[in-house]
Amino acid sequence: VGQAVVDKDCSSKCECQASGLVTCEKLSCTNGEVCDVRDGVRGCHVIQGHCNVSPIGELSSFDGMSGTIGAQGAFELASLCDETSKQWFRVVADMRSCGKKAPFAVNTLYVFFKDATVAVNSAHVTWVNGRKVSLPSKVTNELSVQILNRSVVIVRTSAVRVTFSISQKVTVSVDGNLSGKNCGACGNYNNNSKDDMKTADGKITSDFSAVIGSWSAEDFSRW
Repeated sequence: VGQAVVDKDCSSKCECQASGLVTCEKLSCTNGEVCDVRDGVRGCHVIQGHCNVSPIGELSSFDGMSGTIGAQGAFELASLCDETSKQWFRVVADMRSCGKKAPFAVNTLYVFFKDATVAVNSAHVTWVNGRKVSLPSKVTNELSVQILNRSVVIVRTSAVRVTFSISQKVTVSVDGNLSGKNCGACGNYNNNSKDDMKTADGKITSDFSAVIGSWSAEDFSRW
């Protein structure tokens, strides 16, 4: 009773009633939404842009530009350019190598918000505002951290979703209403991959390592 099923194209939703009957209603995703499965639930979800860092350090921007992060250090993957916005966030990846010939991968992930900071290492040990926490953890009414499909998932409502898998893959997802408002190595999410090959100071280059290097997180200590 109360269990609902949404069909593959999100055109209808059927729910089991206490009487034993099944009632159905029509659905329609609005502009800015897509029929998708998120957190195991199919439905109309807000369109998002996705930036990925693979377990071997390959980065694919929101708009599809790709290359390899071939360096050690802390790098700003994505942030909301407007630091005064209530939706502001910042995602920093600490890249390290396990050996001389091993690729650089995300060792620790830091996600900053106006009212909280979340840090997760490759073993999924998680800290919120500097304190170690057990998951799931509801940080605020809009911010939660949980384990889903062997990944730590950090969700800020109507803004950003960050996942860090046990295989060290990182995905940063931002809602469509933040299109064109992003800074960082993941690009600005404006559906134009050409301008992703731009350094932090705005210079166009064909050198991906120069783009990545320009987004080094200067407030993190070097090693």
